[in-house]
Amino acid sequence: TWLESLPDSSSQILAAAFEAAQIRPTDHVDELRGHFASVAGWAGLARWRTDWAHADEPLPALRPIDIAAARAMLEAAVLIAAGVAPDVAPAAGNRTGEDLEARVTSAASHLGLASEPAARDAVRTILSLVPESVRASIWLAAQERRYEHRLLAALERTAARAAPAGDRPEAQVAFCIDVRSEGLRRRLEELGHDDTLGFAGFFGVPMAVRELGWPTAEARCPVLVAPSAAALEQPLVEHLTDAARRVARAGAIESLSDAHGATKHVPGATFAAAESIGWFAGARAAWRTLLAPRPVRPDVPTTTVRIGDEVGIEQRVLAAEAVLRTMGLVDGFAPLVVLCGHTSAVVNNAHGTALECGACAGASGASNARAVAALLNESDVRTGLAATGTEVPDETWFVGAVHDTASDIVTILDRRVAPASHHRAIDELQARLDLAGRRQAAERSIELPGATDDGVRARGRDWAQVRPEWGLATNAAFVVAPRSTTASLDLHGRAFLHSYDASRDPDGSILEAIMTAPLVVGHWISSQYYFSTVDPEVYGAGDKLLHNPIDAVGVITGAGGQLRVGLPLQSTHVDDDAHHQPLRLLAVIEADIARIESIIARNEVLSRLVDGGWLRVAARSASGEPWSTRTPGGTWQQLPRGARIETPTPDDTYELH
Repeated sequence: TWLESLPDSSSQILAAAFEAAQIRPTDHVDELRGHFASVAGWAGLARWRTDWAHADEPLPALRPIDIAAARAMLEAAVLIAAGVAPDVAPAAGNRTGEDLEARVTSAASHLGLASEPAARDAVRTILSLVPESVRASIWLAAQERRYEHRLLAALERTAARAAPAGDRPEAQVAFCIDVRSEGLRRRLEELGHDDTLGFAGFFGVPMAVRELGWPTAEARCPVLVAPSAAALEQPLVEHLTDAARRVARAGAIESLSDAHGATKHVPGATFAAAESIGWFAGARAAWRTLLAPRPVRPDVPTTTVRIGDEVGIEQRVLAAEAVLRTMGLVDGFAPLVVLCGHTSAVVNNAHGTALECGACAGASGASNARAVAALLNESDVRTGLAATGTEVPDETWFVGAVHDTASDIVTILDRRVAPASHHRAIDELQARLDLAGRRQAAERSIELPGATDDGVRARGRDWAQVRPEWGLATNAAFVVAPRSTTASLDLHGRAFLHSYDASRDPDGSILEAIMTAPLVVGHWISSQYYFSTVDPEVYGAGDKLLHNPIDAVGVITGAGGQLRVGLPLQSTHVDDDAHHQPLRLLAVIEADIARIESIIARNEVLSRLVDGGWLRVAARSASGEPWSTRTPGGTWQQLPRGARIETPTPDDTYELH
């Protein structure tokens, strides 16, 4: 009777349910949080569907308040039917004596007081007064401080690498700031021919990309911003036949995939599909299982990717100028400049987008790199840049490339459109990138369970592989500084590296753009790994071996239940041991501290993260000065100079408390 009396409005249902369940008005917010936390995945889907989905999203509309109303209504109905009042008393915290004694023994042993009863009693008294949440907070802060001090001490000792006068690199390669680029940059620089830069992988132009054969364009930029340009892939005139063949092949594969997928959603269709295509599918599955996978280099495209003419020349010049200024590349151009996006070529992986470029909305950055390189090669744009004071030499050519992080294969994509004068330089750079990639893959194989120097590069092609790569696991810092600050350091793939030279940014606009976009995205990525590690079952997706994909929505564990959130266990753990060390992201910035503070103060999202303690900040105004760290309260504390702290080692990287 009560259910039948309810109105249709979700908000009115919620109010009636709270009244029936005797939820006090002061507890309404906590009650809502409880409902959303109980179905975090579905609540997250509703939030995405309400606030983030495109206008043409085919999934049905679903709002968070609808989920809360449905749960509150059912809960109230159960209480009414049972004739009982809800139990609102909070559960009392409890610490077992056995756990306390183990901690006392450990602490006393470290202090060398294990055999002194009076000392043990004093330790017991102190530890018994520390609540569990505070104790966890202390350990977290201790881990963060240890990593912070070691990293800053290592950066302080790094001498600026001064190039000899007149020394010019053969190429400048701009990689995405992704932590997986750190090792590859180091390996390439070790060969002594090229300089590297770090830049967010969408390369500064928010765009929607429509690749050949795609019915619609897709956003390839951080979700914090909306696309301001459209990029289109088009075939080269001399390769129209190849392009038509590629589109036809892609269309046929997509049609077969759609038909196969449809059989999973129509009752009885799976049985007919098994009878009709089972022999073919079984043979194909056996072939994919028994044949050793191998890494595959993408073909050099017979197409171009260019920003559309609807973006006028003035806007194109402004975009090009912003790209070069943000990258810190306004003079000293090499003959060849490569913009290298990244992707992760993996198969049979429901969480594949978590391995893609975060700056490109969880997709490949290859098209972004190609489009921006083409923009910087346009003669009208070069003329406009010269008028603004940025002279790009006629002999300098920009070219797009892509780094497959699952295999560490880097492919220079637009060799076909490069002038003949640059073909040899491109081929020689490709050879150096191949060597650097092999060395980086060998380095990665040390940390990937079951990997070998050769096998690590093929894991992305293995459809039975639950861990094709580690992704961004172990990320801990975001460095905004000249490359000279980090050059020669092995940062163990733990740092996002964004090139920045404060002397080229007199008004601080470039720094503000970095701190309010790439840094925030880096925090999102860091938080995803953090929460998926501290509680893989609640905040992570659990064991991917048990996952069932639900259409285009997400995954569930087993036959039903919760829509899982976060990353799968295999992205953060090896068995029960955490591979990722869950730390709050440390932003390390080489710029005027007063300017950094003013940027934090006038950007609400940034100030909430920093003042709320979710994003830590360390800074120094110039190379050679001591580092200072910011407290959540807004004060800065200078670290002592010359601290005798060794550079982090791989053993330290994964040390957990």
